[in-house]
Parts: sequence; structure tokens; C-alpha cells
Amino acid sequence: MVKPLVDEFLGGKSGMLAALGPSGSGKTHTVFGTPRDPGMVPLALRHIFEDAEPHVKQPSRYCALIPIYLLRINLS
Repeated sequence: MVKPLVDEFLGGKSGMLAALGPSGSGKTHTVFGTPRDPGMVPLALRHIFEDAEPHVKQPSRYCALIPIYLLRINLS
């Protein structure tokens, strides 16, 4: 699911991966996984820095990961 996004990133486009859902639904596990069963972020980074690097004309070792937490407060 994320590979096309990563491939477009390697081609010069920007991309964003968002995981939405209620608390306890497995977003963190899906995105980050475990050392034994890596999630989308570790697999994407592996593809960027190991698998695709020989094909990139100007390799870079910069990547930003910005977690955003939304808090909804009902004041009524």
C-alpha cells in the first residue's frame, strides 16, 4: 500500500502517510510495528535507504517524521 507513495517520493514528489482511527484500533502497530514485524514506516525507510539508494542520482539521508495528535474537546 505504501510502496507507490515511496516510489513517487523517490521520483521527486512529496507524500504523506496518515493513520486515522479510534484509540486502541492498532494505528501505532500498523505504522511502526515491532522489531519482529515492522510496520509501514520501517519498511518504507528500508526501501528508501537500502533498496532504492543505488538508483537515486543524488542520495540524501534526510527524512522527517512528524507525529500529529488531534485532541477533540467537547465544551458543551
